[in-house]
Amino acid sequence: MIDYEGKDVTPENFVAVLTGGKPTGGNGKVLKSTANDNVFINFVDHGAEGLIAFPSKYMYEPELIKTLTTMKTK
Repeated sequence: MIDYEGKDVTPENFVAVLTGGKPTGGNGKVLKSTANDNVFINFVDHGAEGLIAFPSKYMYEPELIKTLTTMKTK
């Protein structure tokens, strides 16, 4: 089963999934990880330095770093 596809694959939903937020679209699944969990994130993208390309938007390095920091503090 695919949790998010097509128009639901956005930087905003990616952040929501990783940080336990409230995604729009998809099936609403998010990580419920704690400090005791290890999370593996697999990026598959041609992209370019400093960004991750989503189907219709980009996520830039500062936003990814902020997201990973939020994950760590939660």
